[in-house]
Amino acid sequence: MHGWFDERNITQEKKKEIIYSNCCKYGQIKIPPFKEPPEFLSRLINNKHEPISKHFLPKIRQYNSLFAFTSMGGNIDKKINKGEGPYVFRVNGQVHHRIGSLLPSPNKIPKFAELYIFDTKNEIQNRIRALQNEEPEESDLNVEIVNKLKEMLDNNNPLVKIFRNARDLEKHNGVDISIKIIGASKGDKIQYEMPHSEDLAMLVVGDISLDTTRNHLICDEF
Repeated sequence: MHGWFDERNITQEKKKEIIYSNCCKYGQIKIPPFKEPPEFLSRLINNKHEPISKHFLPKIRQYNSLFAFTSMGGNIDKKINKGEGPYVFRVNGQVHHRIGSLLPSPNKIPKFAELYIFDTKNEIQNRIRALQNEEPEESDLNVEIVNKLKEMLDNNNPLVKIFRNARDLEKHNGVDISIKIIGASKGDKIQYEMPHSEDLAMLVVGDISLDTTRNHLICDEF
C-alpha cells in the first residue's frame, strides 16, 4: 500500500508504522496498476528523441482535444482579463460537460461526439477543422498522428466502439438512434467500482422521455 507521506495518520508515527486511512480506508481500497498504453501512444510518449514524439509532446493538449466527446460548460468570467497582468481563468458556479446531438445542426461543422458519427469518411479533416475553428493558430498538426490515434481509439476505447456502432446502425438500417448513458442512483455501489467495457452501455427498447431519464444523458440523432 502506497500513499503520499503528508497524508499519513500522524498519530501512528509513534509505532514507527505509516498508516493511511483517508485515501484507501486502511488498505481496503486497492487501486490496480496502470495498464500499458497501446503501442502507438507508448511510442509517442516514451520515445522522446524521435521526431514524431518531439512534435507530439508539446501539442499533446491539442491532440487530446481532437478526440474529446464533450466540451466544458460553465459561467466563465472573461472580464477579469481586461487589465494588465497574466491571464486568469475564473469560473463561477458549477462546471459541467456539454454534449450535443449525434448529428450537427444544419450549416454547422461537426464537433465533439458528432465526429464519431457524422461524415466519418472525412473524419480526419473534420477533426482538424473543428480544432482550428476554436484555435486558429493550430495549423501544423500531423495528419498521420491523428489517423493513428483514431485507429487506436477505435480498437481500444469501449465508448468509441459504442458510438461507431450507432454510426453503423444508422448507415445500414436507416433507423433513428439514441445513445443513453444511464446515471447511477445516489448511494449506488457502481459509483465506486472500476468501469468494465461490458457495463458501459445497454440497448434500451421503448420510448425515452425526460420524465424517465432524469440525471441521465441522452444523445439523439435528428
